[in-house]
Amino acid sequence: MFKKCLLALFVLALTFAPAAMAQADNPTIAILRFGSLPNVDITEGAILDVLESYGFISTEENRIFEARRD
Repeated sequence: MFKKCLLALFVLALTFAPAAMAQADNPTIAILRFGSLPNVDITEGAILDVLESYGFISTEENRIFEARRD
């Protein structure tokens, strides 16, 4: 009986632990470049626009990243 209760508590802890930790996390975003390709500027701009639309980066950060590409 004790083992079943302990197992149930362990399963509940594993279930709720990721949800509790995810609230405090801020995502880290990295764009990796492997060599120079002709479409890098276009795709990188599109990725930044999508990240901005989902709220992962601000408009100001998007402008800073766009200025770095030039």
